[in-house]
Amino acid sequence: MNDILIHKTNAFFQETFGSSPEKIVLSPGRINIIGEHIDYNDGYVLPAAIDKIICFAFEKNNTGTSKIIAIDFEDEFEINLSDTVALDEKVWTNYLRGVINQLKINGFVFEGFNCVFSSNIPVGSGLSSSAALECGFLYGINVLFNLGIKPIDIALMGQKSEHWVGINCGIMDQFSSVMGQENKVIKIDCRTLEFEYHEANLVIIR
Repeated sequence: MNDILIHKTNAFFQETFGSSPEKIVLSPGRINIIGEHIDYNDGYVLPAAIDKIICFAFEKNNTGTSKIIAIDFEDEFEINLSDTVALDEKVWTNYLRGVINQLKINGFVFEGFNCVFSSNIPVGSGLSSSAALECGFLYGINVLFNLGIKPIDIALMGQKSEHWVGINCGIMDQFSSVMGQENKVIKIDCRTLEFEYHEANLVIIR
């Protein structure tokens, strides 16, 4: 199923921009085994990344403006990177505007880019589609422009992006999307961000 999504996203990008993307990024959703509503209270959680993803395609466009297209919403927006970032009435765009805002206020220098994305994570399903959106978008910009942002900092900046939108989430969703590994769960201390991986098939739910 993910192969179909990747092909669809890549083909849409080529048809829209007339070129192949420079970077393809896959950003997973997550499930949580233990610790609902614990992460923003600085407790322990046990999430895992899943095989439902958002697929992003990126290229530099050598301008000061970025164009982002949401295939599934049949919608798009452009943002001038020299302008002050502000919330918009198109709610889905604000998660991405929040990422750009985080990059700017942290002093990262990057230029315009084209981006399209599509997902097989059901929106509103509790599988952290917003965290996957923020972190995959941020990861793509990071690798496209060689910004050198560390994975945990991508998760933290993703969380702050969601706070900017107005959702006071903890770190679990973004951490899981960035740091998740196949067939592993992650035990995270949300106070210190210390973490360890455990084999998923060893977890017993009582």
